[in-house]
Parts: sequence; structure tokens; C-alpha cells
Amino acid sequence: MQFLIFALAVGLAAAQTTTPMRGEMSSRKMSFAMKVLTMDPKDMHTCRTDTDCITFPTTPKCSKLFKLCQPTDVPMIQELEGDCTSDAMCTKPMRRCSNGKCAFSGPKACMTKTDCVQGVTGVKFDCMELPKTAPGMRCYLKCTQDSMCQNNMPEEFKTKIGCCGGFCQKKTAC
Repeated sequence: MQFLIFALAVGLAAAQTTTPMRGEMSSRKMSFAMKVLTMDPKDMHTCRTDTDCITFPTTPKCSKLFKLCQPTDVPMIQELEGDCTSDAMCTKPMRRCSNGKCAFSGPKACMTKTDCVQGVTGVKFDCMELPKTAPGMRCYLKCTQDSMCQNNMPEEFKTKIGCCGGFCQKKTAC
């Protein structure tokens, strides 16, 4: 099983910038996100600091949010961005309004369920390990249908992500 792929999250999240259109991404970021979306989890490298990534020349920087090595040209993603009162106010991909802030809702690294997005009406996350998706414990969105996994997602990614085994993940995991 795999969530909207931790990889997708890494790709989307790691590639977010302020854009004029909802879910819009630059071609460089889109290309990286698609690469991550199709990446085999065994090719992902966990980390706690940049030092853990030194031996991986193509991914020498440690993402604090995902605890995975990533390329240096991909911006670090902030967990919380902007004020909100509803999900509609969160215009970047994979963001939901949680406690008045636009919180990243992709498969970030976690230790317990409380590390995951809380207080979002109609959705629940679980902290668990799905090794076919990504190494380590991650926040995965519980689902019953594909549309639950595609909130504020660029169209190009909607064909890659779906509900499988009760969690949002890569459709190839099903």
C-alpha cells in the first residue's frame, strides 16, 4: 500500500511556490514531482540532517518535513503557511486548513498520529509505515474513494494517486 505516495508529497510539497493559479507548478518542479511519484521506495534515502545525504550526490539535502534526501534545487517546504478559515483558502497543492493555518497534508515524517494534520473536517490521518510507498513512519490520509486523495492537486497527478487499501497512495500500489 502506498499513500498519495510519500513520493508524490515529496515531489509536490518540495516543489511548491506561490503561484497565481491553484495547484500551478513550474515545469522544473513538475518534472521533479513526477520523478518522485514514480520512484521506487528503495531508492529513497532517509535522513535527519544534510550530513546523512552526503553520499548521495543527486540528493544531497535533507528535507526536514519528509526526512528524506532531496536535490539542492528543490525548495524546502514549510509545514504551515498562511492563515485560513477553510480549505478553499489554501491554494498550494496538498494543503488543508488546520487550526487557522494552511498545513501540508501529504505524507510527512511522523512519530505518532499527533504529528499529522489535526482538526480538518471530514478527513483523518494515521501515522504508519507503508514500505511500498516510502521508508519510515509517515502521515497517510485515510480514504474510501479516489477523490478524497486529490484535494488541491494538479491535474497531472490525479491519474497517479488514488485510494488503495483505505489510504491515499500511488495507484500502482493497488
